[in-house]
Amino acid sequence: MYSGGRCYKCLPENYWNQVHGEVRGTGTNDRTGKVECQIIYVCPPTFTNCGFAVVEPGHPPLPPFSSFETYEEACEFAKQHFDV
Repeated sequence: MYSGGRCYKCLPENYWNQVHGEVRGTGTNDRTGKVECQIIYVCPPTFTNCGFAVVEPGHPPLPPFSSFETYEEACEFAKQHFDV
């Protein structure tokens, strides 16, 4: 399981940021107010294609993960797999 720290300390900072993607939205539990997931946008060269992924807050996408062409598709996935 991913611990939240860098798994490869030798990765350059800009590559590490590409692995994490750009946060485009968050999924929040309406009852608790806790952020359950983030929707991030990822692109090459770190990923094969550009798209959206749903991840645990602060974590990079861990294989296997699904990527989506649209933000709306990622939101639907988040609703199905997280308590949001």
